[in-house]
Amino acid sequence: MRFRQVMFGLVPASFRDYDAELDYVSKFRRLLEYLGKLREKSVQESPLDVKIVTSKDSAETEDIFQVQRPSEDSMIKLIVPLRRLKRDPFEWMEIAIGSTFETRSSYRIMFNWLVASSAKVETQVQLFLRRCSQFGLQAMSFPQTTISRDLFLHSVRMYSDASVFVDAATLTFSFFQFAVPTILTMRNKETSDRMLEELRKMEFIYDGTRFTNPQILDGIEHGDEFDFPRSNSGKVVRSIPSRQYVHRSGALFIRNIRDRQGWSLLVVIENYRPATDDHNRRSTALELLRNVARAVDILSARQSPAVG
Repeated sequence: MRFRQVMFGLVPASFRDYDAELDYVSKFRRLLEYLGKLREKSVQESPLDVKIVTSKDSAETEDIFQVQRPSEDSMIKLIVPLRRLKRDPFEWMEIAIGSTFETRSSYRIMFNWLVASSAKVETQVQLFLRRCSQFGLQAMSFPQTTISRDLFLHSVRMYSDASVFVDAATLTFSFFQFAVPTILTMRNKETSDRMLEELRKMEFIYDGTRFTNPQILDGIEHGDEFDFPRSNSGKVVRSIPSRQYVHRSGALFIRNIRDRQGWSLLVVIENYRPATDDHNRRSTALELLRNVARAVDILSARQSPAVG
């Protein structure tokens, strides 16, 4: 049986100096203290073993925007009891947090539950968001697609602001619309390298290493020209590792899938909200998508051979 899950991410703002970075770390420590107290009383005093890494830590001097490291299986799991009275039925949920907190990247917190009522889960989630706000942390809802191998997961969403003119009356109704990721291709290693710097300028930050199902190649023109690792049978491996980035606004994610030639597939994932239509976030996402697509076009044109 599959558990239910909601996911949030902490996205740091640009730090004006190192003191601001340390202040961000201090706020995160307060959140850790709060999460630790949600556990059973017998283990509340034991510290949460989360490694905190700042930009000046000598052991982590590499450029985090370029590094590729595992992130899906490096979570610390906390069991949170939800039973208040002895006569209440036993209910609990799991909070999974990243084992490493880096000030230069996003940080994920997941709420998983199987034996819990929706009302009690909602209470815990709202308390968590309230604490983040009190501590000065920016917690955003992250879609499941951003950690999924299947990039076409939940590819339908609902809008409720459509209108149609019928018999001199304007009717407002809800409808479903496909929301598949946008895929941009770069068939040149130098173009792919330069695009990373463009993403940095646009305020994208590292969001971990993800794995992608190779079926994404089926919908790309001349997708067989990309050189990804293959099995003994000649088929592309079932999971392709890649770096993922998120914009500081939380509105857009980009998964950078690179092949062995250095070519790239930029998979653009919008941070949509199925239950509500957030116009501000959507307009930000569309503007970012235009900027990313424009940068790809400009860099690709520079690398195109001159004609005539």
